[in-house]
Amino acid sequence: MSGYRIGYAVVPGFYAAVERLDDPALRARPVVVGGDPKKRGKVQSATSEALASGVAIGMPIDEVQARCPQAALVRTNMKRYREVSGVLHGALRDVTRGLEVEGMAAGYFELEHELHEDRARVDLLSQSLHERVRESVGLAVRVGIAPVKFLARLAVEAPSIDETDVVCIAQDGVAEFLAPIAVERLPGVGNKTLLALREMKIESVRDLRERDPREVERALGRQARRILAYARGEDPAPVRIAKHPKSVSLEFTFDTPVLDREKIESQLRELCQDAETRLRQHQLQAGRTALKLRYEDADKPRTWTRKLVRPVSRAHGLYAAGQHLLDRSEVGRRAIRLLGVSLSGLTPRVDEDRQLDLFDA
Repeated sequence: MSGYRIGYAVVPGFYAAVERLDDPALRARPVVVGGDPKKRGKVQSATSEALASGVAIGMPIDEVQARCPQAALVRTNMKRYREVSGVLHGALRDVTRGLEVEGMAAGYFELEHELHEDRARVDLLSQSLHERVRESVGLAVRVGIAPVKFLARLAVEAPSIDETDVVCIAQDGVAEFLAPIAVERLPGVGNKTLLALREMKIESVRDLRERDPREVERALGRQARRILAYARGEDPAPVRIAKHPKSVSLEFTFDTPVLDREKIESQLRELCQDAETRLRQHQLQAGRTALKLRYEDADKPRTWTRKLVRPVSRAHGLYAAGQHLLDRSEVGRRAIRLLGVSLSGLTPRVDEDRQLDLFDA
């Protein structure tokens, strides 16, 4: 039994890949995307060449030059990445029968029953995914196919995979695939669990499977059975297919604290325009809006929410709702560092929204 049941598609190094897409001059160099080094910015994305040179996600940007002198350093552009992400997810949905979105650049999907034992048709599906993503966003996608979710994700991380490959793990190949994998790559193995396993001289999945399960249970406690199940290639987690996102969230962090309401409203307008683009990509409208602010003198952000009388999909309506919520805050009296807009209660768009009478009494 082959068991080609679940797929995972991802654009690796997504932020860096988008930067290369937008600037052909970057395609001949390693690319590292991150924050401002003057503000202790960290690496958020990198191409495979940069990673191979010792660059790591989360590393301070000012350490990159020492590891990869030829790398191009690019500042994060979340507005652009969100725009491409929406198109990417739409392209994946076009080919699959449903998608569980994971982050901005990946998603799980189920294969039709007729494909479970048919490798040739699985390859055709994967080819269709590659072509659709390439046509839609100009990026390369990696695809992993396996009997369960976590194996499909591990498949795309195989060292030998390139941008045109699909890695398929058949049911009878699960044990061989998992054997050399480091135990920390199994779901549920955090720092504390990893330390306990290493004290038992367990480094790989093969090591784990060779130990007496009772010994592992004594060392790990209640989570031992779950981790041992993963080591056998078992994963009960289903693909949670959503026809559309449940919410849309956008944020902007100011370089310096801002007190001027006019400047804050200008940024709010841009966020609402981006939100309209996200809603339009999925043909959705929002029934509830939220405003998030983090004041300069506060450690945590504050959020204000409001239900709308009728759903909104256009930027002008979202902006009007945001202004209403701004009035409830201390904007203009306390400087802020972060501004965010969140939309929920999403439903398929049915008609044009109006700007008046947006709020419940």
